Amino acid sequence: MTRTRAALLLFTALATSLGFNLDTEELTAFHVDSAGFGDSVVQYANSWVVVGAPEKITAANQTGGLYQCGYSTGACKPISLQVPLEAVNMSLGLSLAATTSPSRLLLTQRLPASRQGECRDHQGFEELTHIQLGVRWARDSLARVDQKEEI
Repeated sequence: MTRTRAALLLFTALATSLGFNLDTEELTAFHVDSAGFGDSVVQYANSWVVVGAPEKITAANQTGGLYQCGYSTGACKPISLQVPLEAVNMSLGLSLAATTSPSRLLLTQRLPASRQGECRDHQGFEELTHIQLGVRWARDSLARVDQKEEI
């Protein structure tokens, strides 16, 4: 009797875990002719998402870009950011994260030449802080070592 009850509980737990909350019938597809578009995506507000294109060539020795894409329109527009001159081959938008309260966007960029990355915190896409992070290569990925300074 105990095995039957345990099996029933296990089956019930597995059956309820098969669900998901992706809308497959009314999906919104965003298309931008930009290298790496969609490598990173984060929902920033209820009506739009931020999409990274870390391979987009924006200027000589500068790569990466961000797009704001609206659910209702299905359209994307580039997000303009002030990029430091020393940030070459940075892969802007390689990784994205967002919070809702307060509403903030965190984006990372990699600087392989100097092996330093920048972490920028944006609220309404206005730069609030600039944090230099010490990074090291670890099995083909960047790992945060320590926080060096906050400006």
